[in-house]
Amino acid sequence: MTTVRNDVQAILNGEDEEDMTQEKFDEMMNNWLINLAKQPPSSWSANDRVWCE
Repeated sequence: MTTVRNDVQAILNGEDEEDMTQEKFDEMMNNWLINLAKQPPSSWSANDRVWCE
């Protein structure tokens, strides 16, 4: 996750912009989504999740 954040920050800073491809972006996004899915759900939706389950 840190790598993705650093890569995105470098792009926002104008660094390595020429190295960014759609494939690299897709890979970075996929890694971010995988890591996001590993996190536990937020507490604000606890009641609704119980209801749905």
